[in-house]
Amino acid sequence: VKRKENGYRVYTDEDIKRLKVIRALRCAKYSLEAILRMLRQLSKNPDLDIKAALNTPLQSEDIISVCDRLIISLTTAEYNAKKIMEMLQEMKENY
Repeated sequence: VKRKENGYRVYTDEDIKRLKVIRALRCAKYSLEAILRMLRQLSKNPDLDIKAALNTPLQSEDIISVCDRLIISLTTAEYNAKKIMEMLQEMKENY
């Protein structure tokens, strides 16, 4: 995105249309990966079936998404386990 001398961003009409599409798809609960995949494919082929592009992940993207979600889940579980251990220790000391 181009910027003015004062650092403000300058958006073209095309940029604004793209941002509106991204916002609408995010509100519809599409992942950023799906939106990015659709935008990349659309830039290569303007006649693209947008619905198919959004709903058909590449095999490598699917693996990355699953691994990312697994890492987040494991990190959350580790945090929760530490909190439970702290609470149990506190209960043991107080009772």
